[in-house]
Amino acid sequence: MARAFNDRSRLSCASLAAISAAAGALAAYPAPSATWNEYDGRVIDSDSDGVFDIQDPVPTNPDVCGDSDADTCDDCSLGTDDFGPLPDSDPANDGPDGDGDGACDAGDNCPATPNTDQADFDADATGDACDPDDDNDGVLDGADCAPLSRGVASVPAAIGPTLRLDRQPAASQQALGQAAVLTWSRSWQGHTSNIYRGTITPGEPWGHDETCLDANETQTQTIDDEDPGAGSAFDYLAGAANLCGESAIGLDSAGAEIHPTLPCPASTADGDAEGVPDLEDNCPLTANSDQSDIDLDFVGNPCDEGP
Repeated sequence: MARAFNDRSRLSCASLAAISAAAGALAAYPAPSATWNEYDGRVIDSDSDGVFDIQDPVPTNPDVCGDSDADTCDDCSLGTDDFGPLPDSDPANDGPDGDGDGACDAGDNCPATPNTDQADFDADATGDACDPDDDNDGVLDGADCAPLSRGVASVPAAIGPTLRLDRQPAASQQALGQAAVLTWSRSWQGHTSNIYRGTITPGEPWGHDETCLDANETQTQTIDDEDPGAGSAFDYLAGAANLCGESAIGLDSAGAEIHPTLPCPASTADGDAEGVPDLEDNCPLTANSDQSDIDLDFVGNPCDEGP
């Protein structure tokens, strides 16, 4: 049978020492960030959700304990075990995760498609794994040859019959008086151009022996001041190029496309130093790192003369 004592004289020295030691332990127990129960000095977690009241945004609701990892899921969204400061508050497993990729559904930018990295190229709050148009260029990824490049969606259109040749005084001392000035029009998605030159010899069949003269040209003009030599002539063909490839450089007499036997080499040059290589830059002569293109015509806003 338990007994209560009112007579302090009956407490032994050992009992007094134990009480004194316990009082000292209570005084030292709580961490600086904890809170005291005003009645008995205990560190408290009123709703038993694993977060002390002083850190709990709603200390009386066991389903709310904060979002320490800022993933939009409350760290207590899986429920509690009602046993005080145990791992009820777990930011690594804090809500339903339908696709099992480790990101809770409420904060998952692709809740039905696993995407652990939560990559979102166009920052439209829809992850790349489930975004039908990752670069927002108006062409669905399945039909886009460069789904993460806003300036490119297909191999460029051919430059066509826009190539023109004029003459001007030659700058090279080896040239015989006149240099060839070549100009052309930029084609759709043709962010750079490749110019090819062949040699025509009278009396010999035209064999399309063109080789690369000017590669990855971002302007629409180039100059050739070499002389073909007596009794010969040069012919020129132009192809449009981008990240996805190069257009045909012309048509033969039967209307079939001509493609160079030895294409000009591709380049990673970035002429306007904005961080986007020329081959995928929708405005290669004017810096526009965001590749904004309001009318989705693959010509960046800063250099678009259209509507």
